[in-house]
Amino acid sequence: TGSIALAPHGWLASGGQATGANVPWIRSADAVLARIGEQIWLLPARAATIEPSGVHGSLDAPARWSLDDGERIDAAPALPGLDELAAAACAGLIAGAMDRVLAMTLDYANQRQQFGKPIGRFQAVQQQISVMAEQVWAARMAAQLAFQGRDGLPQPLLAALGKARASLAVARVADIAHAVHGAIGVTEEYDLQLYTRRLREWRLAAGSESHWHARIGAHALADGGDAVSYLRTALFDREAA
Repeated sequence: TGSIALAPHGWLASGGQATGANVPWIRSADAVLARIGEQIWLLPARAATIEPSGVHGSLDAPARWSLDDGERIDAAPALPGLDELAAAACAGLIAGAMDRVLAMTLDYANQRQQFGKPIGRFQAVQQQISVMAEQVWAARMAAQLAFQGRDGLPQPLLAALGKARASLAVARVADIAHAVHGAIGVTEEYDLQLYTRRLREWRLAAGSESHWHARIGAHALADGGDAVSYLRTALFDREAA
């Protein structure tokens, strides 16, 4: 019972032990559902040996378990979509956090005065925020794609596309938010850094944009069809024209 973190990547097993390079949510989850080799394991967080990550405030960390403390899921063939489930979940987290970061940035730009007027009236700041808004809405649409699926599982290629696009927006959004906020954005008393630090972690969690771009690219090359037909039939599951 309790919260379960999805951890499909970064595992090594040797001598009856499993080691996760950077286990997501290990500092707050009750258990971790991990893909170790070709097996699925449910690992209780209380049995983990957690190592320092070196990242201030991170809920992720390297951790190791004795496999005697875990439970192998014999129904592993029924869980083929663990990678995609984690990707879809992270895409949603990224989109939600970006919405909040955009709202905070707009509020700050309309309140912070410089040269007798809000900095949001300066064209350079407006241009930055417009780019930021474009990326935020792209991530929102990407998350909506990632959550499309059947029987409780996301469609693999849409999850890949959604996570890749959401991750791609992270650096631009976080950088612009901090540029507009200036020094206050990195202070402990101000909440912006809580969101942007999580965004940078979620960009990498469940595979970064390069990981999922490579997955989509390999699938497209194996398909052998033209680009338009591939987009219609493989990615969006529609009949060819």
